[in-house]
Amino acid sequence: MATVAKNFRIKSGLVVEGSTGTINGQNILTETGGDTYILNLVGGATLVKSVSSDFAVDGSGNLTINGSSDLARTGDITTAVNNLDTDDIEEGGSNLYFTNQRALDATSAAYEAAGSVTSAINALDTDDIEEGVTNQYFTNQRALDATSSAYDAYGAAATAQSNAEDYADGLASNYDAAGTAAGLVDDLKDGTTAFTEINVNSEAKQIAATSSSLGSVVVTAYEWPKSAYRSGKFLVKIDNATHNEISEILVTLDSSDNVAITEYAIVGTNGSRGTVTADVSGSNVRIRVNPVNDSTIKVTGTLLK
Repeated sequence: MATVAKNFRIKSGLVVEGSTGTINGQNILTETGGDTYILNLVGGATLVKSVSSDFAVDGSGNLTINGSSDLARTGDITTAVNNLDTDDIEEGGSNLYFTNQRALDATSAAYEAAGSVTSAINALDTDDIEEGVTNQYFTNQRALDATSSAYDAYGAAATAQSNAEDYADGLASNYDAAGTAAGLVDDLKDGTTAFTEINVNSEAKQIAATSSSLGSVVVTAYEWPKSAYRSGKFLVKIDNATHNEISEILVTLDSSDNVAITEYAIVGTNGSRGTVTADVSGSNVRIRVNPVNDSTIKVTGTLLK
C-alpha cells in the first residue's frame, strides 16, 4: 500500500472501496442511508436546530436540552419529586403528580383521626362516665361497668356469707339449748337428774316387778344384788282377782347379811291375802310372798345403797 505524506484536495468526491478507513489512527465516520451525523461538522448547530427545537448546541459544540421543551419538564419533575419533604405533604401542596400522594394523604388522615380519639379519651373523666355521655368510643367503659358490678356482687356475697355464719351460729346455740333441755327432761323422767346436793341415781333406784303364784306356794316377788343396794322401801300387792291386799314394807341388812323387815299400813278387801318376808339367798336379797289363794303379786319401790 502506497503512503503519501502530503495534503491533497478532491473536488468531485472521493470514492473508497471497502468498509473501513482511518485518518490519523481514528476510524472514519461512515453513514448509511438513514444516518445523519451533525456534531463537529460544518453547519452542525444549524442542522441540530432544524432537526428538533428540543435541542440546542452551544458555542463549544455541546448538545443541550431546550429549557422550554417537554424533555426539560421531565427533568423538572424528577427534581421536584427528589426535593419533596414532609412539609409538602402536610401543607397539601400541589405536587399531585407524586404518585404516592393518595397513600400519604390517607396515612396523614389516619394519624389525625387517631390523635382526635386519643385527645377525646384523655379528656374523659369520671363525670363523663357517671353522666352517661355519648363518648361511646371509650371502649373500656363496659369493662369498668363489669368490674363495678363484680365488686358489688362480691360484697353482697360476703354479706350473705356473714349472715349465714351468724345464722348457723344461732342455730347451733339453739340446738345446744334444745339438747340440754331435752336431756334435763329425760333425766327428770328416768330419775337421773343431777341435783346440787346429790344425784338420786347414784344413791337410789326405782323398781317394779310382777309375778304369779298358786295358793300357799311361796314365790320370790322381787330380788336385787345385795352388794349394790342394802335397803329398800316397797309397796307389795297380792291380788286373787276377787280380793286384794296392799301393804308397805321396809327392808335392810347389816354387814353380816342379816335381814330386817317391817310391814305396815296393811289394807285389804277381805282380810289377809298372804304373808310377806325377806331373806338373803346367795348374793341377792329377796322379797318373798306366800299367797292364800292363786294370786298375782306386784312390787314397786325404791332401793337405797
